[in-house]
Amino acid sequence: MFDLIMYMVLGGLSLVLGGLLIIRQRQWKQAMPLPDLPSVLRDLEASLRAGRTEGKIQTVACQLSDILAKYLQADRILFFRKQKRFMELNFVFGLKNLKRARYRIRVTTDLEKELTSPAIIRPPTELRQHWGEELNAFIDAERFNIIFPIHWMGNLFGVYFIRTSLAVEHPILQSFLLFLNQNLSAVYQIKRLESARLVLEQQVEGDRKRLEQLEGDSGRSREGDDYPGHLIEMFTHRRVEDLVANLFDKVKAGLQAEKLVFLSPRAETEGEGLRYAFGMKPDELILDGPEFDRIFGQLGKQQVYHIGHPDDPLAGDGLRDRLAQAHIQNVAAFSLAESEPGLLFWSGRGGADRDERRILNRLEKVGQRAMTNAREFQLIEAMTYTDSLTRLYNHRYFVKRLHEEILRAQRYHRALGLLLFDIDDFKLYNDRFGHQVGDALLRRIGVTVVRTLRAIDIVSRYGGDEFCVIMPEADRATCQVSMERIRDTIAAVGLGDLAEGFEGGITISAGSAVFPADADSDERLIYCADMALLQSKALGRNRCTLFDHSLAR
Repeated sequence: MFDLIMYMVLGGLSLVLGGLLIIRQRQWKQAMPLPDLPSVLRDLEASLRAGRTEGKIQTVACQLSDILAKYLQADRILFFRKQKRFMELNFVFGLKNLKRARYRIRVTTDLEKELTSPAIIRPPTELRQHWGEELNAFIDAERFNIIFPIHWMGNLFGVYFIRTSLAVEHPILQSFLLFLNQNLSAVYQIKRLESARLVLEQQVEGDRKRLEQLEGDSGRSREGDDYPGHLIEMFTHRRVEDLVANLFDKVKAGLQAEKLVFLSPRAETEGEGLRYAFGMKPDELILDGPEFDRIFGQLGKQQVYHIGHPDDPLAGDGLRDRLAQAHIQNVAAFSLAESEPGLLFWSGRGGADRDERRILNRLEKVGQRAMTNAREFQLIEAMTYTDSLTRLYNHRYFVKRLHEEILRAQRYHRALGLLLFDIDDFKLYNDRFGHQVGDALLRRIGVTVVRTLRAIDIVSRYGGDEFCVIMPEADRATCQVSMERIRDTIAAVGLGDLAEGFEGGITISAGSAVFPADADSDERLIYCADMALLQSKALGRNRCTLFDHSLAR
């Protein structure tokens, strides 16, 4: 998998750097020496291979820093690598005798949101409030002018501070760093997951052997029931929401909890799958970011706190009254990943403190490994089913999902609509404004369509400039209205920001068909919708057509 990602990076980098040569020649002839493309590729390949061979992410960071220095005129580079709730200085270029221990960045919820946001490249002054006084003074003194985070699907790995003679708005710098961010973030994630998978496989094998021993013991204890036999099933879950529900059902049973709530900041980025509540509504207990960070920082990792007791870290806190009103008696730190904080609140008839902590330690450890496994599966699935340009579903997912929706429509005797459309004269936009503007146009169209349709509609990129929409429980009237709405909305979209002289006025041709009225299979439904689309083009384009059996060829 690592080799596949690496070759994807190298192949994509070739295309990007080819485009950069054109930008360099047309717009920035005197701004920057022309990069030596073969040398860039050789250096990047060497850094990735060295990182895999030596088994250290730091190796990739160091050699990537050399590439930034060599090809982007960077003479000062710092790389801070995330270690749990802090980022520590991991690599330095262009500075000598630097005391690394002096510079440490606390990773708050707000900072993590900023660094994993779509704004990839920015000056460090925009986040001064997060660096601390000493690091801010150092950044000012050394004139660092760019920060460049490394993250993947909400997982922050670290951040580069760079000083370069190039302006932040330099197109080569923007394109190069944006591309590196997307691809190196994937490399860092795969590297981490390879290590996690090895640990997970070893643990599962050990658990299975212990389970076999326990199954041979007819008089095993209650602790034996909890571990590992009942925990092995957690490794079979491939969805985070399923795993979270299974894990906290076991926590609830182990603690004999009458009420239990789990809170994690990741719920905001990863969805409701990271929330769990039993015996009360999820919104009955909500903590904002600073409140969560403060409470988590006060809790000892290996302790269970009884709210209202002398050692209660919430003494004198307004939250204590809110918990009392909800009849919550206990709180403990509980994380679904080593660097991912979480809080567990509950009340019930549990045993002694050490028994509760022993149960939580066991479930937390196994839950973390199972969570890594589930997230890895979802990551790979997302990479398999996502179109890399538009971030919509791709053709592979469309075919799979259409087949599933046809079966569902058959089972419940419901209609299913399929809508196909493409951009009229798309090639002319590519020829006039260039393929980068054409790509930006496809992305804009994808975002527009998703926002225009219902939440249950499935939007995919069929190929080229052609899009498709699976519309569950949609009859012919619904399909007609949806097509016209998409056509009108796209025509009204402002596109002047994509390129000078691009005034918008994009038109589309669309066609749709309905199961089972028009077709009795997924392949036939695609054919019927395609025939309707061809009819829209034959009638002069900028039209929407519902399939009619007279269109069949």
